[in-house]
Amino acid sequence: MQMGGSGPIPGKPLVPPPMSPTGVSPVGFGVPPLNVHSQIAPAPVVQVDFATKEEAEEAFMNLLKSSEEREEKAKKMKEDYLAMLQSQSEINSSIRWRKAIDILSSHPAFQAVPDERQREGWFEDYVQDLRRREKDELRDLRKQSMDRFSNHLRSIPEITVTTTWRDAQRIYTSQPGFSVDSYRGMDATDFLAVFEEYASSLNDKYYEARDKWLIDRRRQERKNRDGFKALLEEIRSRGAINAKTKWMEVYPLMKDDERYKNILGQPGSTPLELFWDVIEELDDRFYQQKKVVYEVLKDTGFEVTTDTSYASFQAHVTSDERVAVVEPENLKLSFDYLQAKAAHKLKEERRRQEKRLRRKMDAFKSVLKRVEPAIVLESTWEEVRQYVLRLILIWGYFVAPFVLLCPLSVIWSAR
Repeated sequence: MQMGGSGPIPGKPLVPPPMSPTGVSPVGFGVPPLNVHSQIAPAPVVQVDFATKEEAEEAFMNLLKSSEEREEKAKKMKEDYLAMLQSQSEINSSIRWRKAIDILSSHPAFQAVPDERQREGWFEDYVQDLRRREKDELRDLRKQSMDRFSNHLRSIPEITVTTTWRDAQRIYTSQPGFSVDSYRGMDATDFLAVFEEYASSLNDKYYEARDKWLIDRRRQERKNRDGFKALLEEIRSRGAINAKTKWMEVYPLMKDDERYKNILGQPGSTPLELFWDVIEELDDRFYQQKKVVYEVLKDTGFEVTTDTSYASFQAHVTSDERVAVVEPENLKLSFDYLQAKAAHKLKEERRRQEKRLRRKMDAFKSVLKRVEPAIVLESTWEEVRQYVLRLILIWGYFVAPFVLLCPLSVIWSAR
């Protein structure tokens, strides 16, 4: 065919371009390719010369319509085939293709598929889909059963953190209405796995509760100790506790206080130990401040005796600026200590004097025993005085050294 200048070039045929993967040629003119099932054989490529553009478009539309019809036919054929498979109760996930042929061969939908490989392919796809769905259903059923069994275990108060698997089996199977058949999809290991998970959660809750209880208890014990320390500080601030205070002196001041009662019986430091901690701290401070007082007394030559009053002692030492660091109670303790030391020294001196006097008296008694004539009940001092003096003079220098402990002044004072 030949037309004016707008027609095709004579002798140059129109050849369709290479086939697309869908099996349909685009045939030019900007028309996109169509997706058609692979089972539809592509139309044969024919070299045709079209006289006009309109003829080419008409030919393309006819070709496209034919392809769509084939596609619809193939789609309908597959739908009928799958509907046939679904309608057959014997077709399940475990059936084989050879056995399925005996069941399906007489069905029109089966016979409508001319390609044997296509029949088997669609059958295998259908069976695989059945297996997938059954597997998903079984998984969902197993999960639901395991969840219900977990709830069943949680509803039994007799199952605790210390319950063993053997005991748990006995307990949950004895519950009213329990039946293994009601937990479809579960095997023996699933029951054990659910119990172990529940036991693990019980164990976690137990240790979580125990740790919380320990933390709360330790916090309360610390609060109790802090409260008792505050009580000791209050008593100390009132001047009732110093470095030399004894427990029995301060006990009546705290025995009825709740802060003392709260700390009784709890582990850790006891009230007595906390009290001695305070005393030890006060004693260390007292020792350091006492040294300052002693240095001032030594530098000024002031001596504390039993007759020294605290007012005079205080007036003397506080005149030195070094004593400004000494607390009033420690200053009083320093005075009491020095005065007690002076009293002890005076007591020791009196004891030594009394001891010397007793020894002199014993020596004098020895002299009296040696007077001749012997002293009798009727003897008078005037009668024995000259004999006693004579013996003392003789024994005091030549015979009895112990008589020297009795000086002549004692004898003469006895006249």
